Amino acid sequence: LNIRFHNQQRLMLLLIIVINIIVMKIVALGQSQDYAYVGYLAPTALGVMLIAILLDTSLAVVSSIIFAIMASIIFHTGTNELLFNFHFGFVSLVVCLVAVFAIQKASQRSAVLKTGLLISLFGGLAVLSIVLLENQFSDLESIVLSLAFVLASGMLTAVLVIGLLPFFEVSFGILSPLKLIELSNPNHPLLRKLLVETPGTYHHSVMVGNLSEAAAEAIGANGLLCRVGSFYHDLGKTKRPSYFIENQGNMGNPHDEIEPSLSKEIIIAHARDGEQKLREHKMPKPLC
Repeated sequence: LNIRFHNQQRLMLLLIIVINIIVMKIVALGQSQDYAYVGYLAPTALGVMLIAILLDTSLAVVSSIIFAIMASIIFHTGTNELLFNFHFGFVSLVVCLVAVFAIQKASQRSAVLKTGLLISLFGGLAVLSIVLLENQFSDLESIVLSLAFVLASGMLTAVLVIGLLPFFEVSFGILSPLKLIELSNPNHPLLRKLLVETPGTYHHSVMVGNLSEAAAEAIGANGLLCRVGSFYHDLGKTKRPSYFIENQGNMGNPHDEIEPSLSKEIIIAHARDGEQKLREHKMPKPLC
């Protein structure tokens, strides 16, 4: 469990928890003792999905237990002295854990929708298991409505996660795996510029990306970040393509016609030029 976060990440974690509790409380306002099943509509897996994508999978598992306990308290509408409602706690724990394991290593935003479908499926199975265990078949209307609400909660969770992800990515400068995959798309304007104007540099960058990813994963670092960063690391060469040997082909070497000191300045400047282009296109700070 990685708890050695920066203050910015701690603030983001706190904000995710607060948002999740507020959403649960809003749903709880529509509850009553006669309509307790409304609580199944709550997107309790919202928080754990955001934590798994933006922070840490192990932390998301721990958060699943915490959110399940909170759900069992918030959605408890009984008149008995018990503080918890086992039904909501159990269903919430199931959907949260399913969400964590379904969303990890997600490579595109459509994976969030697939996770939402899995939440609906396993949430429905959890509700049915409770009905079977307690033999509650006499109230068929409540069973049907409970299933309908828990199925809807999966889609609601996916929609909220897709809507909130860009907010957290921009506000906290987070490069989520989903965002990194998008930036590695060859159709990205900067990568397309690199491919068209400096094909030799593009091929070199792809090779460096593969090497750096393998090296990073060997020491437990962020391999995906290293790979995507490598794709952009020589972007500055697009300013003067012919001054770099991988783009010269059969043409002459322009460095032969200029002073060595000027050659040195041109070669060194490509790093600065690349960083400037990244900032002009408002690329994420870690990549710059």
